[in-house]
Amino acid sequence: GKSNNWSKENGLDSERFRLLYSGTLGFKHNPEHLIKLASIFSEIEFLIIAAGVGYEYLKKTNLPSNIILMDLQPFERFAEVLGSSDICIALLEDDAGIYSVPSKVLSYLCAGKPILMHGPKNNLASRIIDKNKCGLISSSKNFKELENNLSNMMEADSIKFMSSNAKDYADKNFSVKVIEKKFKSIITTCKEI
Repeated sequence: GKSNNWSKENGLDSERFRLLYSGTLGFKHNPEHLIKLASIFSEIEFLIIAAGVGYEYLKKTNLPSNIILMDLQPFERFAEVLGSSDICIALLEDDAGIYSVPSKVLSYLCAGKPILMHGPKNNLASRIIDKNKCGLISSSKNFKELENNLSNMMEADSIKFMSSNAKDYADKNFSVKVIEKKFKSIITTCKEI
């Protein structure tokens, strides 16, 4: 469940639907979209654990009451932070490289969390999420699509389905055995050259 030592220590209500943003938040990530989304979905708790100029901007802004801001948490508590959420959101700027995959996306996958991706659809992270049905993607210029995607993801069946797919993807791609096989094949190939 979402209730764990970290969430209890921070007074988070385990019954409330929670969307998590974790990591660096710059202006290119458009923090205004988080504010607008929180205004529309007042029944959802928006937990933003971040650092950066976008985060500093949010700290100085009159925010909807369902946005909770926290500074980055100690790394050893990160699994609990991720575990406390229902959905995780990733914001990717338009000029992000096509092969750029933010580490937060990989962490969300490892935690088995559905991902609400708001960024370029041709980006590798977006394509992984889409191909493996781990979440929904909206173009960073299309707020209405982001809003619709969040609405669709809140269905219990969607969350279960996408969570399972995210976990499967992480198990297949990030296990030590899989990585070891890839390294051995690269080393063998190099020896043959």
